[in-house]
Amino acid sequence: MKYFEKQILFLIIILLWPNFSYTQVKKNKLGIIFGQWQPNLLKSEKPISVFTGTANSSPYFALNYDRVLFGNIGAHFSVGYWNHLFERADHDETLSILPLEFGIEHQLIDNFVLSPYVLYGAGFLLGRSEKKDKLKNFSLDHFTTTGIGFFLLTGLRFLPLETIELDLNFGYLYARFPIKVGSGEDYSGVRATLGINYVF
Repeated sequence: MKYFEKQILFLIIILLWPNFSYTQVKKNKLGIIFGQWQPNLLKSEKPISVFTGTANSSPYFALNYDRVLFGNIGAHFSVGYWNHLFERADHDETLSILPLEFGIEHQLIDNFVLSPYVLYGAGFLLGRSEKKDKLKNFSLDHFTTTGIGFFLLTGLRFLPLETIELDLNFGYLYARFPIKVGSGEDYSGVRATLGINYVF
């Protein structure tokens, strides 16, 4: 057997080996997420890249905690942060949104180094808007409001080490406020993130 073929066979054995996955005994995960939230409201603004969003938006950051409940079903909790700067003729308005999300995760394949999953749930949105004078740079007005969000994500996790897990996901977030903040009430749109989890 050629050297290349032996390497492929070795890789396949590792990936399919039942005990390679540590998720059977490790039930908790703490992680950090970095990526892009692209509300449909801002589609007219040119994005920089998939994971940094528009020129006037911050990347999306979040801290997450996940726990296996039973079998392939897990619970998900995360707190995120995202902001966007709206530039007006006489003032600038900064909108900051903190999503607080609760979800259910379905792991689609057991005992595999690459683990696809589906995650869905709902949560609350804390939105804060602040207007500042362009010339004098002082606050003209600010207010805080709450909204509601629903999300559906699909992703892929990779477990290179016993306690370290890499996470890539993509999905859609429905996010709406009862009143206008920034340029509107609806900040629904796609979200793509990369993350790293500590498994314990």
